[in-house]
Amino acid sequence: MNLLTIVACVAGASLIAAIWIGRRQARRARVLRSILDRADAFEEGLQACRRRLADVPGLVAAAGEDAMSALPGAPIEAALRDLLAHRLWLREQAARATIDELEAADAALARSLADLERRIEQLDDASADLRHALGGGAGGAVP
Repeated sequence: MNLLTIVACVAGASLIAAIWIGRRQARRARVLRSILDRADAFEEGLQACRRRLADVPGLVAAAGEDAMSALPGAPIEAALRDLLAHRLWLREQAARATIDELEAADAALARSLADLERRIEQLDDASADLRHALGGGAGGAVP
């Protein structure tokens, strides 16, 4: 082998390594961006759920039930605290976490977000049903 062949092989290997590292870093950045976007969406969903639940006491009280026993506010607060803990973990550990760990966290967050969206729809449906049952309809006087 002559010197030119050796230099070409080293340059080729260096180029392949640089491409591989670049793709790996891009994948990691995409997963981190996805986690942060999903965390933001999950937090927004929890806040929306909290706002919707704030309307429920008036509906439940109008139906003659104990409003406070019907409200699941504590799980929302717990979920917000849990989300904050995950954000702190991500800030402190993201650089050391493996891509598999980050992808697993992203997938878990996607499942949680989908579940929250289903529950918000159920809450909206139940609130609409209660309004309708109380004679409030879509634009009635019941809160």
